[in-house]
Order: sequence, then C-alpha cells, then structure tokens
Amino acid sequence: MDEKDKREMNLKKLEVFHQLLHDSIFERYKLLPQISALSATLLVVATFNEKLLPLTDCVRILLIVLLALIPISLIGYVWELKRAEEHSSENIKRLGDGPETVQQKQNLFTAYLPWFVTAIISVVIIFIVLAIANNF
Repeated sequence: MDEKDKREMNLKKLEVFHQLLHDSIFERYKLLPQISALSATLLVVATFNEKLLPLTDCVRILLIVLLALIPISLIGYVWELKRAEEHSSENIKRLGDGPETVQQKQNLFTAYLPWFVTAIISVVIIFIVLAIANNF
C-alpha cells in the first residue's frame, strides 16, 4: 500500500467519522421531543384518576419503578450521545491533521440543554415518586 492509497483510506475514514459526529449531534436534537413526550406522560400520571385503576400497593410499586426508569434511560441516552460525539471528534482530529471543523466546536447551549432538561424531568419524577411513596 503506497502513500496515496493510505491517504485515500484515511480520507474515507475521516468521512465516516465526520458523518458519525454529525449524526450524534443530530440525535441530541431528536432527544428533546422525546423528553417532551415523557413530560406529557408525567402530566397524565399527575392527574391519575383512581376510578380507572385503583391505586393498590402493587400498582404504586409498578408506577414508581416505571417512573424511575425514565430518568435512568434519559441519562444513559444522553451520556452515550456525548461519548459518540467525543469519539468521532477525536478521530476526525487524529485523521484530519487539521483544525476542528465548525461542527466540532462546542456550542454550550445546545451541548448542555438535553442535560438540563433531563435534570428538570428527573427532579419532577423524584417528587412524584416521593408523593406516591408517602401514600403507602
């Protein structure tokens, strides 16, 4: 393999890593509507009608478990997106031998907005879980 072939292969790798970086950033934006949908679910839980389903201890435990899974899955999802973005960015820098692309530069607002919204939803869920647990 000569230098030209090696360079072409590195350019193809760079293109793949660049696309991965783009996809991970795009996924960050796709996360926000999912968070909104989960917030709407919390509203349904908050206005839960006992005539539809009696709140037995078993139902309360199931509700607590299901509510606890929401922030856990959101935090895991956001964390994996962050790791994929960092991995792609490092590979682009390593293979590109140049300055960061515009897409790689940190935009603090968009970078931390999913974390902030996830934290708010997590706190709301904790309060709902405590309210449910206090009624045992």
